[in-house]
Amino acid sequence: GRRAFCAPGADALQVFKCEVKDLGNPVRRDLHEATLRPEVKKILVLGGSQGALFLCRGALEALAALKSEGYRGTLTLQTGDKNYAQAAEWQRELEVDNSSELVPFINKVSQALDDHDFVIARAGAMTIAELAIAGLPTIFVPFPFAADDHQKVNAKLLEASGASIVVEEKGDNFAHRLAEQLRPLCLGPNSFAKRQELSRQFLKWGRPKAGPNIAADILKSLKELQTPGTKA
Repeated sequence: GRRAFCAPGADALQVFKCEVKDLGNPVRRDLHEATLRPEVKKILVLGGSQGALFLCRGALEALAALKSEGYRGTLTLQTGDKNYAQAAEWQRELEVDNSSELVPFINKVSQALDDHDFVIARAGAMTIAELAIAGLPTIFVPFPFAADDHQKVNAKLLEASGASIVVEEKGDNFAHRLAEQLRPLCLGPNSFAKRQELSRQFLKWGRPKAGPNIAADILKSLKELQTPGTKA
């Protein structure tokens, strides 16, 4: 019979109308749960493989605001090749070039997550699947022009379960709203406890063995089909 595999919170049952197993999205094998440290010393901004110009500007402005309030950490910004020069110009303009690093693309995501304490990211399904395994506290900024606004749907599911925070790109004062959410998690007196709870809830969405589990389930079904008297 037909069978579908899905990520947590997906609507595969309604779409495919068959047996659905929540085994998650297959991800790279080197991903693992990250260590949560008491201080946010490094923030990682992931704008997707192409980067995100709007997110670049907003993150740098938010960093400048936090620095003015005593934040001593740094920010690593994945810009994408096409946005690097513009981001570097804003970096100098906002006077955060000493507290931020620009990288066109991050190849070793697992290493980057190990090196950072907090993440700001888009909310695509694969990004969520990978970040949920690491479990670092995350603010999601959904890409507003995604088909059926699916990134917002993804992010809101996580937010409703206490697993993340959502800051929408649409609306005024994006950088201000982003800084407002970062402030209590990076500077507040109970910031570590708040981040620990976000991490605890986010890890529940992770499926680190999705690939092997899906493969094993398919092989089991094939074996049952080949065995007389059994029904897959």
